[in-house]
Amino acid sequence: MRSQNLSQHEARPPLEGSPLCGVVLCGGRSQRMGTDKALLSFGGKTLLEHVIGRVREGIGGGPIVVVASPLQELPPFLGEGVEILRDEEAFAGPVAGLARAFGLLGESGGDKWAFVTGCDAPELVTGLIRNLGSRRPREADVVLPLVDGYEQPLMACYHIGKCIDLLKEMYIRDSSLRAFTSKLAVKTIPEVEVRKWDPQLQSFWNCHRPKDWERWVAMQTALRSGGSPADESASQS
Repeated sequence: MRSQNLSQHEARPPLEGSPLCGVVLCGGRSQRMGTDKALLSFGGKTLLEHVIGRVREGIGGGPIVVVASPLQELPPFLGEGVEILRDEEAFAGPVAGLARAFGLLGESGGDKWAFVTGCDAPELVTGLIRNLGSRRPREADVVLPLVDGYEQPLMACYHIGKCIDLLKEMYIRDSSLRAFTSKLAVKTIPEVEVRKWDPQLQSFWNCHRPKDWERWVAMQTALRSGGSPADESASQS
């Protein structure tokens, strides 16, 4: 399925100057964390706000859509150019979140792409976003990094129009991102290339559990006090 209809994409206009949007999914259950990880706070900002800041810098000021669950509490203001959407149904899965975000971003048409991530990647390297965004071939629908032998669909760039077409045809609820991307034309970026932009793969380090958050806070505290974190693999770049 991944090479399907490539000839149709050859007619797309060149991508120079085409906009790159941002999508941050934050409506999950946070079961491993035990509390809403999007609202964990350090340095006067929530984890969600830390991630939004990285995404904003990486996409160069384009629009950002945050997709949250229907009743999820969020900071009242997440910055200029940030739109908050609510899932139509709570905990329906990440593909449902993409459907909401792409539906809004695709309303005005055009050859738009979106960088997609979750709210739990505070060490997201902006250079990774920029370089993924610059590698958007006309024959592909999604640009996926390959890390530790696995594709990373929550650290990837998607062609909004093509994704909307596919979303209209599939059952969205509880669908996995990997099942979704398997139906798209994929451009895979090997790890050796990814490491040129993110040498320590910091972007792929996530705050899933309380110990992850505690570790990140400890490292950030050390950095802000002028010390050195014990584990530089997740240090700020």
